[in-house]
Amino acid sequence: MSDNLGQTFCGVLGYDALEAMNKMDANDCQSTRRDFVRAAFAAIEGWLWNYKQEVQSTIGAVREFSALEDAALSETSYLISDTGKLRTQIRFTPMATLFRFVTRIAEQEYGARLVDFDAPDWKNFKDAIAIRNRITHPKSIPDLTLSEHDITAVKNALLWLVEIVVTAMEKLKLMLEDHLASFREVTDALIAGDTNILRLYKTALEGAET
Repeated sequence: MSDNLGQTFCGVLGYDALEAMNKMDANDCQSTRRDFVRAAFAAIEGWLWNYKQEVQSTIGAVREFSALEDAALSETSYLISDTGKLRTQIRFTPMATLFRFVTRIAEQEYGARLVDFDAPDWKNFKDAIAIRNRITHPKSIPDLTLSEHDITAVKNALLWLVEIVVTAMEKLKLMLEDHLASFREVTDALIAGDTNILRLYKTALEGAET
């Protein structure tokens, strides 16, 4: 990793996970294994948050989100209090659920599948979340114990998510660039007074108003 990457939000989280993994490899015990799982999921949550922000920003430049999509992406719900005032309430969305929702929105705009949710990697990701939850909210000593299989599952989940997020954001960036290029072409034609474009633009505006 470059020094510049190490200073970014996702870079710091990635470095922390890598450092925790190196410490675990150098001194493999239950304590270092738990430290690695915690660092790995801090990175996963951070990358997922960044993924959601990028999807909102990129697609928001192309179209407006529906009220339901906005509420879901902001993890917010609305209620009316006993005094008749409208209040917002933060709703925690499970990690796997949020990731699938954000990906579905991205896939709708991109027009192709970005994630195979029937593949073993998706099941492994959900298994890794269960492992993280078990050591985060332990009820007994066995809950704190991590096997080699557990560690492998978390490693694979981290690598899989990072690859998915980077690939998806690259494809969405290309989609936005294509959209902006088309917009620029239309704008240039309007400035030049292209009669065909002017006619199509007028028709589009009239259709939007009906």
